[in-house]
Parts: sequence; C-alpha cells; structure tokens
Amino acid sequence: MGFINKSGILAWNKNNLDAVTASCGVYVLRDLSQQLIYVGKSETSLNDRLLSHWSNNDIPNVAFFDWYETPDAKNADELERNW
Repeated sequence: MGFINKSGILAWNKNNLDAVTASCGVYVLRDLSQQLIYVGKSETSLNDRLLSHWSNNDIPNVAFFDWYETPDAKNADELERNW
C-alpha cells in the first residue's frame, strides 16, 4: 500500500502547522539533521495532533516534520506500525 507524502519536509513552525490537513494520517517529526525522532498518527485530525505537540512542546529537538494523509484511521494505524 503506497501513501503519498503530502508536504515534503517542512520547518517546525506555526505557519507550516496551520497548513496541515484536518484529516487522519501519519506524521514524522525530525531533528536539525532531518533524522527521524518520532512517528505518530492521528485518527481524526493531523492538524490538531501536530498543534498539540507544538503547544505542549512535549517532544524535544523537533526542527522539521512531514505528514502523510490516509483514507481512514485503519490505514493510519497500518502506516504507523509499518514505519
């Protein structure tokens, strides 16, 4: 099953987060070297989930992110599991 990266790798800032879709999917948080530090999913709204991380500053060293929209929560679970 192929999923399309909807964003490319973006800087971790409020403007870029505001542009994320309000659908389910998977997101990847990256450090300054763009190395993966966290993979997460949202079963309802990628935008809300990422803004929650931004507001809470709960994952240290995030500098970049990218995201993958999925057709439903089941596909988001599968993509996250198989990352």
